[in-house]
Amino acid sequence: VWWMAIVIGVVHFAIDVSKLYIQTKKNARWLFFIDQLLHVVAIVLIWNAFYQKHIDFDFLNNKNLWLVVLSGLFLTTPSSVMIRVIINKWIPISQTGNQQSLQNAGKYIGVL
Repeated sequence: VWWMAIVIGVVHFAIDVSKLYIQTKKNARWLFFIDQLLHVVAIVLIWNAFYQKHIDFDFLNNKNLWLVVLSGLFLTTPSSVMIRVIINKWIPISQTGNQQSLQNAGKYIGVL
């Protein structure tokens, strides 16, 4: 099965190199999502090509799965905004008026 990992690695490398050649500031956000989708599709297709087994997506009908996924999403994102608001008064402001702090620090602290 080690050769399957090599094939997946080569395909991922090709996807990432292609993205580097076509990415601009304007299309970076969309390319990120397309890139991630291509990585997942590549893994599924390569796995299916080597094992030729039916992939069962019935687990997506599990309400508990969606409860956990959505809970994680809703608990991390709002808490990151709240942390940013709380620590905002300690963010130093330079003489030019620009804020000198890590960009999105509250977001990452809130997610953690």
